[in-house]
Amino acid sequence: MVLIVDFAENYSFEAQNEVQSMHWHTFQINILVHITFRHNLHANPYDENSCILTEYHFHISNDQKHDSKFVQHCFKLHWDHIVGSGIVLE
Repeated sequence: MVLIVDFAENYSFEAQNEVQSMHWHTFQINILVHITFRHNLHANPYDENSCILTEYHFHISNDQKHDSKFVQHCFKLHWDHIVGSGIVLE
């Protein structure tokens, strides 16, 4: 299993053609992305594209504290998903 994790703090939503007053009122969020690559236990042996499964998990929050609790919470959610899916790590 391979995990790729990216954390984007203060991602701003901006309109392409915003009016001047919108420049001072942007909405910001935090995004944590997990991309998981793992072996497919039910792969078709005749299809080489079915051997690796790719899962995308996006965690979005408007919390502006930027502390490690958000990241820890996201990792716990991801771990619960792995365990709940019946995946056994050796």
